[in-house]
Amino acid sequence: EEIVELVKENYRISDDTPPKQKETKKEAKKNFRETRTALANQITALRKSRKLTIEELGFETGFKKIYLERLELAQLEISLSMVNALARYFDKKVKIELVD
Repeated sequence: EEIVELVKENYRISDDTPPKQKETKKEAKKNFRETRTALANQITALRKSRKLTIEELGFETGFKKIYLERLELAQLEISLSMVNALARYFDKKVKIELVD
């Protein structure tokens, strides 16, 4: 919960922010949302390709069902350690890059 609130705080746009900076923050928020959704879609596809229910994935990985459900709906922030754990479970590598 604290991480989610911290992220929300980081993306809050105040009325006194200059127009160019507002656009930059809006773009960053959009990119963040798109990345979260893309990752959620990948996790869902991997789970379904293994014919696993969310409950089964939770049992196998130790993550709570409600957390995985919200993660797959892109309603929850995911930590790098969770990404790493899911990648290991699905025999995948994690690639993170910063791009312009």
